[in-house]
Amino acid sequence: MNIQENYPLQEHNTLSLQQSAAYFVRVSTVEELQQALKFYQEKFSGSDKPGYLVLGEGSNIVFSQDYPGLIIKNDIKGIQIVYNDNDGVELEVGACENWHNLVCYALKNRWYGLENLALIPGTAGAAPVQNIGAYGVELREVFVSAQVLDCEQGRLRCLDNAACEFGYRDSIFKHRPGRFIITHIRLRLKKSAAVNITYQTLQNHFAQKQMQTVNAEDVFDAVIQIRSSRLPDPAVLPNAGSFFKNPVVSLMHYQRLLETYPGLVAYPVEDKKSVKLAAAWLIDQAGWKGIHEEHVGVHAQQALVLVNLGGANGQELLAFADKIRRDIKDRYAIELEIEPTVV
Repeated sequence: MNIQENYPLQEHNTLSLQQSAAYFVRVSTVEELQQALKFYQEKFSGSDKPGYLVLGEGSNIVFSQDYPGLIIKNDIKGIQIVYNDNDGVELEVGACENWHNLVCYALKNRWYGLENLALIPGTAGAAPVQNIGAYGVELREVFVSAQVLDCEQGRLRCLDNAACEFGYRDSIFKHRPGRFIITHIRLRLKKSAAVNITYQTLQNHFAQKQMQTVNAEDVFDAVIQIRSSRLPDPAVLPNAGSFFKNPVVSLMHYQRLLETYPGLVAYPVEDKKSVKLAAAWLIDQAGWKGIHEEHVGVHAQQALVLVNLGGANGQELLAFADKIRRDIKDRYAIELEIEPTVV
C-alpha cells in the first residue's frame, strides 16, 4: 500500500477539475482498505480533523476545493455467481468493476434487468450511492444487498435493499457520508427478459424504427444510441453527466406552470400527488443551453450537462451552476438540486 501526498485529482474525476488531495492511496482488498483507514486514524486526530473519501471513477463528484484529508481509490474487483436457479442468478460484484462493462457482461450471458442502465458512467460500488436510474429503470429494482465496511463499528456488514433506504437518486450512503464503505454489491438478474420500454424516449425510438417486437438486446442498443447522441464523452469534453436532478413539484404548482408554459415536459410520480419535471427542459427554455463563461458552460446539445472547457476548478464550476439555479428559481419558483456529490 503506497500513500502519496499532494496528489493531483484531475485524472480521477470526469469533470477534470484541477484539485488535489493531501493524501491518496489505492486499495484492492478489504484488508488494504482497513489499513488505509488505520493510517487515517493515526495521521489525523482532534474534532476538526479532515475527512476521508472513497473514490471510484469520479464520474459523479465535484471537487469544490483541494481535499485536505485522505482519498481512498477503491480498486476492489471481481464478479462471481453466488446463487443460480431456473429463474435467474445472483451476482456478487466488486466495487471497482466498471458499471457499463457489468451491463455488457450480464447481457452476454443472457441475464436480464440491467439493459436500460447501459452506458451509465462509474463503478458498481458507486451505483447504490446514487440509486442510479435511466429510461424507466432504477438500480433498486435488481439490487439485493451491499457488503460494507461500517467505519463506526469497525466491521463488515451486509445492508439489504430496505436498509439502503433507496429514493430518487438517493440512499442511506448519501445521508451518512463516511460511515459505510461499499466493498461489494449483489444483484438479482433474470434469465427471461421482461423488456421495459415504458419510457417515452424509448417508445419514440422504436416507433420511428417501426419495430413491432423488441427484445432486451434491442433496448440495450437503443439506450447506447440515445445516450451517445445526447451526452458528451467525458474523455473528450469533461463532464459528470446530468448535473441537476429532475425536480418534483406538487400538482398545483405544475398546473400553474402549465398555464404559462404549455410545452412543459413532465412525468408522473407514483404518489399521484406530484409531478416530476424535466430539468433539461427548464434550463433549455431559460436560454442556458450552449452558454459558457471562461472555462465552464452548458453543453450545446444537452442542457442538463455542465462541461469543463479546459482549466476549470471546482469553485468556478459551482459558481456557474448557482447562476443557473437562481435563474430557474426566479422563473419557475423551483429549486434545482445538484445531482453529483459536492466535496
